[in-house]
Amino acid sequence: FHALIAQDREIVKVVLLLTGSVEGTKKQVHDYLQTFMGYEHLWKMDKQAEYKKFMSTEPDLEAFDNELKKYVDMEAAIHAIPAVHHIGCMSLETNPVKNSLRSEAQAWKLQYSKNLHAQARDEMQELQDRMKDYSQKLERKVNDLDDVRDVMAVLKQIRDRESQIEYQIVPIEEKYHLLAKNGVHVDKEETDDLNHLMESWKRVKTQAGVASDKLIEMQTELKDTLKQNVKDFVKDAKNFRTDFVNNGPMIQGLAPMDAAERLNKYKRLFEERQRKWDSYCE
Repeated sequence: FHALIAQDREIVKVVLLLTGSVEGTKKQVHDYLQTFMGYEHLWKMDKQAEYKKFMSTEPDLEAFDNELKKYVDMEAAIHAIPAVHHIGCMSLETNPVKNSLRSEAQAWKLQYSKNLHAQARDEMQELQDRMKDYSQKLERKVNDLDDVRDVMAVLKQIRDRESQIEYQIVPIEEKYHLLAKNGVHVDKEETDDLNHLMESWKRVKTQAGVASDKLIEMQTELKDTLKQNVKDFVKDAKNFRTDFVNNGPMIQGLAPMDAAERLNKYKRLFEERQRKWDSYCE
């Protein structure tokens, strides 16, 4: 039977045409599928390893922007692929492949955006904590020279770091702008904190100015207090030395244990006076 069919020229002709058509269609399908191989790095490459390599270059904001834009453009290109591709009598449904590729591209984008977001959030939180600390210290009531010393230390820190803090705020704002541009979700509360960051810093500087003016107003009173404290300290230091000589650990006939106890006692009293001396010198 098969030999009889094989001898029929018309049947052989049809078989050859059919075989050629199938092979041609197979090649077209293969060529079309190859167009998706341009995205093979999405599932072949290790996300963590590639991100680690990227961070080893100490990337700036522009480098992050380029990476995020690359995957945003890739998502757009995948979305633009027709849902159905016709080859001869066949219709190839591309949505399952498109959805998988878009999920992979989004995962890669999330890898970079998530870390950039965490970096920006941590930097903003660090600035907020520092400004809050400055504000709380400046709000403390000035009662004595120790309070004056603390306030002056804060004022010095603010002066020394003023340009540095203002320089830090701009990059943080740029990071969040980049995240928004690439469609990364940021909570409203976090966005509000960002919008108030520069305003919070201005309030701290205003508060510092008020504290500085208050110290100037109190200068005469504080100077008189300092003079009196120094006089009292000199008198106390003489009395302390006299007491140490007369009742300290070097009295003859004193038991070793008693001598050690007295030495510790006077050492503690000396450290208290040393702190006062350091305070007056400052």
